[in-house]
Amino acid sequence: MNLSMLLIIVILLFGGLNLVFLIWTILDASFCLLKYIYQFNTLYWPCSICLFLLALFVFDRRSIYSKQTRWSIVVLSVLAFSGFMIRLYATHVEPNQLKTREIAVETNKVSQPLRILHISDIQSAQVGSFEHRVFDRIAQLNPELIVFTGDLLQPQAPATIDTELPKIVSLMQTLQPPQGIVGVYGNIDDTKRANGVILDVLCQAQLDHRVA
Repeated sequence: MNLSMLLIIVILLFGGLNLVFLIWTILDASFCLLKYIYQFNTLYWPCSICLFLLALFVFDRRSIYSKQTRWSIVVLSVLAFSGFMIRLYATHVEPNQLKTREIAVETNKVSQPLRILHISDIQSAQVGSFEHRVFDRIAQLNPELIVFTGDLLQPQAPATIDTELPKIVSLMQTLQPPQGIVGVYGNIDDTKRANGVILDVLCQAQLDHRVA
């Protein structure tokens, strides 16, 4: 088997594995599966490509000079670079961007204007400066009612639910919307230890609340 054919097989293997992941996701879109697919495409696969190309350059440098081989190497390099860039943005850039969007909804179900703030999927790995920015921004918006739709904490070692829960409680205590807070559980809140975290937070913060 020549090198060009090997590179083509590697590219087809990448596409085939992602096709399997796509079908698997349709059948069972679990959070753990989605996390594994993300890790595979943005870390494991790009690192494997880099190691493969490095070994190729060190041990079989002469074989990379054919036109077909060069194109295969370019495709693999683009895939690896794209994976790393997606990971950089999705893990380190986008999660730290704080954006607010205002929407006006007209209805005859309320007799006077009501300022509602909707927040969801904080999913804090560790409560820190970004979470403080979020709650400072919430306070600046001065909502009359806060609606929280789940996925509060997603601690990553060394952080745990026990270490991060008091921090979230402290931040929640800074919020005093006149109409209280309405909350529901998210999919990552529904674990043996985290189940009830939203309720725990609102109760410990002594806020007027309801949890569905």
